[in-house]
Formats: sequence, C-alpha cells, structure tokens
Amino acid sequence: MSNNLSGFQGRYVVLQQQFCTDLPVRLGQILNTGHNWLTASPPPASGGEFLILVHNLAGSAGSFGFPEISSLCQQIENAIRENSPASRQSIRNLLHRLQESNPLPATASDGSAPSAAKEQVCGCDSE
Repeated sequence: MSNNLSGFQGRYVVLQQQFCTDLPVRLGQILNTGHNWLTASPPPASGGEFLILVHNLAGSAGSFGFPEISSLCQQIENAIRENSPASRQSIRNLLHRLQESNPLPATASDGSAPSAAKEQVCGCDSE
C-alpha cells in the first residue's frame, strides 16, 4: 500500500512541476484571450476559448496549491457567464488582479520559469 502511495506522490510532484513550468504561459494565454474577448465588437455571446482557459486554470490551480489564482479564475468564469456591461468591467479588474497575483517571477528568455523560483513557490524540485 505504501508503495502505491509513494508512486502517486511521485507522479503528483511531476505534475506539479509541469504546472509550475506552464503557469506563466497559461496566465499569458488567459490575459491575451481575455483582452480579445473584451474588445471584440460586437461583444461575444459566449465565453468560448476564454471561458475554457479560465475554467481549466481554476481547477488545476486549486489542485496544485494556488488558491488565489483558482478563486480569481472562478470569479472570471462566473462573470463571463453573466456577460453584462457590469460583468465585463469586473472581468477587466479580475484580469488585472490575476496578472498581479502571478506567484512566479517573469519567465526566462526561453519561456521557462527559473528553477529556483519554481522550488521556492511550488515546492518543486529542479530537474
């Protein structure tokens, strides 16, 4: 039984490391897609890709120890579904907060987060 638990923990750590590596890119995708959604004319009737990206990050951020990001994404998701002028302003504010909440430092020139930062923020081991 403990062997199965050890195997699960090892796989979880690998997934957590991948999440930490991908987080800056995922946040960038959400910010870009959100900007495009907010500035579209006429306003889109549904959230489309923006809604999917936010929904997916809300779930995975919660699973990997980023409750603030998860909560912000859930709020954005709810506002997208409401899709009113007031909710669109709320989305702008929430996207700004999401951008500010990124716990990882800016990515390196190759798009990866520095390994020391991943270890500090995520508890991830370097490769």
